[in-house]
Amino acid sequence: MQGSHPAAASSGELILAGDLGGTKTLLALARTEAPSVPVLERRYESREYPDFLPLLQDFLQEAGHPRIGAAVLAAAGPVSEGRCALTYLPWRLDAQALARVTGIARLEIVNDFAATARGVVQLPESAFATLQTGQPQDQAPRVVLGAGTGLGVAALLPEPTGMWRVLAGEGGHIGFAPRAEQEFALARFLQARHGRATAERVLS
Repeated sequence: MQGSHPAAASSGELILAGDLGGTKTLLALARTEAPSVPVLERRYESREYPDFLPLLQDFLQEAGHPRIGAAVLAAAGPVSEGRCALTYLPWRLDAQALARVTGIARLEIVNDFAATARGVVQLPESAFATLQTGQPQDQAPRVVLGAGTGLGVAALLPEPTGMWRVLAGEGGHIGFAPRAEQEFALARFLQARHGRATAERVLS
């Protein structure tokens, strides 16, 4: 997804957006002329489904099997060549296979925090809460972090064109680096339970 653009839909078409996580999956249908006003929006418990396709088919059946021009699915896991194995689910996603089975004209799978990072640069100033005052630099690199089932990480790098390059990271899997005795005790506890102490084991 580095430097690429999500699937595009023509004016008046239905578009599908999905947020596929280890705990919950959110799906929404909207029209291109009013993308912030869902035609249908549903939340599912991810672990109730053995794979993503049956969940998607349930959603499309409720929607009346409409013709969908484009879809972007943001998945909690590393994405490569249109495929993703979710980190905390046995789901295996393949963009071409999903498009073929569902009849969706254009379907793309992106990392969930790459999608979040793209959304952050579109938000107004009023959407942010300042935790520590400072002097922001408009064209400085940015990092997006989020603790959920895991710990999502993505970076935004400014480009000469004024656009942002999105780098999806799996930073939640980096090793926890304790510095004090209490932190060392936590690291030993996590290692005994999980085999490895990672950042997302501490924060998520």
